[in-house]
Amino acid sequence: MQKQMITKEEITGMIGAAIFMVLLLVILLFSYFTLAASSDDLGGIPVMFGNMEEAGGYEEPPMVDITPEEVMEIPAPQNTPSEVPLIAQTDEASIVIKEQKRKEEEKARQEEIRREEERRRQAEAERKRREERKHAKQLSTNKCLVYLVKTLVVIEVKQKEVAHKVYLLEALTKALHLEQEELAAMI
Repeated sequence: MQKQMITKEEITGMIGAAIFMVLLLVILLFSYFTLAASSDDLGGIPVMFGNMEEAGGYEEPPMVDITPEEVMEIPAPQNTPSEVPLIAQTDEASIVIKEQKRKEEEKARQEEIRREEERRRQAEAERKRREERKHAKQLSTNKCLVYLVKTLVVIEVKQKEVAHKVYLLEALTKALHLEQEELAAMI
């Protein structure tokens, strides 16, 4: 069997991990375990066992100190007729509420119509923009086609000119060959 050697780095790592774990345990212990503060006022319900003098006597002590408050007399309001007429409701509440609901519904309907109209306008504007782009592309394509046709016409004209020159050269060459043959026949 081979013995495994523990290197210095492994020992340092183990010691560091152990120190870290101990510190973590101490922090957790101090953060979770706190001493409960003793309270002089224990609260709760006082219980009296019997009516003996040692148990507190015959009277039950009050839980809260009660001090009587002075009662202030409020003067009675004087009933004097006022010169301002009283306002009374003349409409039934349900009619007014129905009318308010109808107005709110009408307002909501108008708002919905306005939103729908705005959506239509935006859709129409978008359609016009797409149409204009398509038209601009078509114009650009048409311009390219016109340029290509003009170029083809120029090339065709050049080809005809070259063909005519070739024809003339061939005719001149034939004429020269004939003259050479005539000269050769004469000599």
